[in-house]
Amino acid sequence: MNQNKNILSGIVPFIVAPFASALYAITKSEDKWAKIVIALFTALYGFCAIPDVTMDFYRYLHSLESFSWNDLAEYDTDYYTYFVTGIVSLITKNGHVLMAIFGVIYGGLFAYSLSLFKKTSEISSFIYVLFVFTFASIYSLVQFGGVRFGTAFYTFYISVYYYIIMNDRRYLLGLLIVPFIHFSYTIYIVAFIIFYIFRNKPYIIISLFIASFFFSAAGLSNLLTQYSVYWGEGIAEKSQIYTEIDFDEFTHNYQGAFWTRIGDILYWCELIALVLIFFTRKRFREFENESMLTIYKMILFCLVLFSAYNIFEAIPHLGIRTRGIATSFVILPIYLFCKEYWNSHDLKVRLIAYVTLFGGAFQIIMCFRQLSNLTPISLVFCPLPLVEITETTMNVLLGLK
Repeated sequence: MNQNKNILSGIVPFIVAPFASALYAITKSEDKWAKIVIALFTALYGFCAIPDVTMDFYRYLHSLESFSWNDLAEYDTDYYTYFVTGIVSLITKNGHVLMAIFGVIYGGLFAYSLSLFKKTSEISSFIYVLFVFTFASIYSLVQFGGVRFGTAFYTFYISVYYYIIMNDRRYLLGLLIVPFIHFSYTIYIVAFIIFYIFRNKPYIIISLFIASFFFSAAGLSNLLTQYSVYWGEGIAEKSQIYTEIDFDEFTHNYQGAFWTRIGDILYWCELIALVLIFFTRKRFREFENESMLTIYKMILFCLVLFSAYNIFEAIPHLGIRTRGIATSFVILPIYLFCKEYWNSHDLKVRLIAYVTLFGGAFQIIMCFRQLSNLTPISLVFCPLPLVEITETTMNVLLGLK
């Protein structure tokens, strides 16, 4: 009864102020009502967002008009969007309904990932909120515009970290799903396999990380393009897109080039934080408790991801995506480490938090700046009944067509 009351008390403010309620729910993601509010908001965002014609969002918005179950044979990858689109097509041809369904799924995974950041009295609420929003801003609703990649990220994140935290191999089944949401995650599954093999030999992972600063995979572009034709036309086409190596041309043509380069600030801040953590490595040797061993394993996996970014940095599409994944994954172990020793009065612990959050501040600003181009202003400032809808979405209110 109390749980239902809490859910109701969370949904009522959402009706009055959807955007403010969603922001507050992000800081309370351990609660069931908060997860529901986050999922509702991402559904509302998908229903009302203003897509750019260059975004996947725009393509999926109009995909129901030409959908056919006979097209399955043409798909080599990314079955997730195909089957969700197909199921929705049985009900309606309105693309805004489809985007709302994608939003519910995205928001549910997003909220489930946020719940790993446990709030306790050991660390101040302000520091906790900054860590949570730094994580939330990397694969935010901006990434929902691509539909597949952000959804795949949170599926991957949940599978890996719940496996490490719970030590339950059943979570690894999620890794089998991820490539069918977005093809490019096969690379990050390989990164996890490397971690899994060498998780008890940290010197190998650390050596790989150091060596990655001196190795570039620019030559890998031609290799992948050459051999990907044997995997199917769809995979060959995606390999060519993700391994394009003209970085200057890419950033010149890419609308968010400036903000993309700003994203490097968080990467370097996190890298400094990891170095500071390893200066306290005696704590890792002692393994004072089970949580420190868990944090240690998380950091080792993050080092593999950072190695991948260093290697793929010269390949723009792949490099930027890998950087986003790596910087997202490392925030949780840094937060858990700081929480573990926040009351130890060790200045290095506070420095680790402040350095990370300095980079996080830039990431949060970048996120809100990008969202401002895609979000109807009424969704931010108006109650739910007054949220602006287009002529197309009005059809949904009049009846599914």
